[in-house]
Amino acid sequence: MVVAERGYADARGIEASARLAAFGIAAVEPGMFGLGPVPAVHIALERAGWKLTDHRCGAA
Repeated sequence: MVVAERGYADARGIEASARLAAFGIAAVEPGMFGLGPVPAVHIALERAGWKLTDHRCGAA
């Protein structure tokens, strides 16, 4: 995987195969280790303007 700014990739003829729509960072209590992705996913979905019930697999 190559992560690059759009302008850099375009200037070099590199075609995008994916895009980062949003991200989330969250923390949980130490005893709940492994569950950190749950609130992080909710944050990312909110930032992207999506809902957990949306079906966006493969959508651009």
